[in-house]
Amino acid sequence: MNPDLFWYLRRTKLDHLLFLIGNAIRGMFDRNEPVMSVPVVRVDGLYPRAGNVTVTAWNLSDLAYLAIQESSDFQAIEPSVHDLVALCNLFLAWDEQRSREEFAELSNDEFLIKFAVGFSQKQFWYQEIHRLRHEFNRQVELLEVIPAEIGSSAILNEACVAATGFDVRTFRTILFGVYAVAGTQTDIARITSDDGGANKLHPALTAKNVHIVANLYASDYTEVRKSPLAENHFYVKPVIQTSSNRLYALNTYFFAKKVADGPFWAIREHYRVAGSQAFVSAFGGYFEYYVEKLLRHCLHQDRFARVQNHDAELTPIGSCIRASIALLSNLSRR
Repeated sequence: MNPDLFWYLRRTKLDHLLFLIGNAIRGMFDRNEPVMSVPVVRVDGLYPRAGNVTVTAWNLSDLAYLAIQESSDFQAIEPSVHDLVALCNLFLAWDEQRSREEFAELSNDEFLIKFAVGFSQKQFWYQEIHRLRHEFNRQVELLEVIPAEIGSSAILNEACVAATGFDVRTFRTILFGVYAVAGTQTDIARITSDDGGANKLHPALTAKNVHIVANLYASDYTEVRKSPLAENHFYVKPVIQTSSNRLYALNTYFFAKKVADGPFWAIREHYRVAGSQAFVSAFGGYFEYYVEKLLRHCLHQDRFARVQNHDAELTPIGSCIRASIALLSNLSRR
């Protein structure tokens, strides 16, 4: 344990620190710069010492989680941006020590798996923002375009309304509106009217609806502290509700990801709570249909074949046929 890090966190005003972290991550997202080398000058005795601290967006997010565990809104110290950089440096030293101790107990295979999964699931989303655009396009195709083509949109919309209060397309539109607000201000609780005119772009983009959707992704400190996901809780809910009922968009990257996959998880959760596998089965059919569309777009008809699965039952969501796509041997020679 790093005593300096925990001493400072336990005396730091949490809501102020989270606001600074939200601002910093939002700035890194805007600049597409998830890793920064920040010059710092410290006074060591009588002499100033210059150096650099590497600050990453994912480390800032993890620091926010640790701060929620250790701090409250009622402490005295209000950190500055310079304090945030120093805190990040202390956090990095503590996190590296913790990781070494954890990795020391793993076998080589376990280490490689944990290391690879950690990078792919944690850092890639930050360093390759284009993944979010690709995911958005894929999810719109899978949950809006394809269901409309095969006649199962109504059931998906019913599930989304039950889970969120909005149909799939409206929910995604409002999510994009919340993301747009979070891209300009960390404290998204300050939306008090419709004077911005967003509802002229879409009638659902009202302040009331934006607040409803923002709160779907908000957690208070107690929920974060008790979450079994630990620091990964922000993947699910990237908004923090403070003790004074402010709503801080803590992680712009995660909010952008919610614009892409939010409707999918809302519908998936609705069926999970109901104890039904209907959506999982139907989504497999959507994906097969999606793959076939891709193949038809990229290849000639004689380059692939669809193998019907006659033993599978039709799902209750729509009339999509359960099938698999088999590429012919000449595909590999193309």
